Amino acid sequence: MLMNFLNPYIKDAVQDYYEHLMRESPHVYPYFVDVIESHRVNGFRGFILSLTLDVTPVVGPSYFCR
Repeated sequence: MLMNFLNPYIKDAVQDYYEHLMRESPHVYPYFVDVIESHRVNGFRGFILSLTLDVTPVVGPSYFCR
């Protein structure tokens, strides 16, 4: 659910990164995103999270499974 919510923002970031390197924008599938680290910014008192993600963008269809 979290990856589906973050997917539009991840796609925009990947597109901005690769726009000068590639003609076609790579695809980002939610099952190719791993959460590396997460922590609360304000400790126990807040619900603002800082997430570190590992994203594997692909060009073309994804033929292999994890």
